[in-house]
Amino acid sequence: MLVAMAAMISAIALQVFFRYVVPVSVPWTEELSIISFIFIVFYGAALASRYDRHLGIRNIVDALDERTYIIVWFVKKACVIAFLLIVMVVLAIPMVLQGWSNTFTIIKIPLFFVLLQMPVFGVLVIFHTCMSILRKDYLKELPSGHKGE
Repeated sequence: MLVAMAAMISAIALQVFFRYVVPVSVPWTEELSIISFIFIVFYGAALASRYDRHLGIRNIVDALDERTYIIVWFVKKACVIAFLLIVMVVLAIPMVLQGWSNTFTIIKIPLFFVLLQMPVFGVLVIFHTCMSILRKDYLKELPSGHKGE
């Protein structure tokens, strides 16, 4: 993510410099910025999944009793796994394979390498979600009023 962030910031800064200081446009910086942004988003979300830092509604969770909370927690994890498996892995594979025949216009990188990040992201988040289930993370995430009962 840091490399992608540095590449995106450098490409944008280079484009701004060349466009406003030297009246010449550097065309490949836009495509590099798009590719870098895709990497940042996918791997940032996977990292957030690893440390369970995605947004949640704490007021609703705190109102649940312990048993209901655990059921909701498992249903939430199962829905995440099912969605990612279907959308980001299974349905994305034909699109990824189609990427071999398409390239970016200026930098001539096959779109395959960028689209491949979707199933990789899906597998990473599924892995982290399964590890969360195996570690029984719901025990340390119990609503604040129910810890230690």
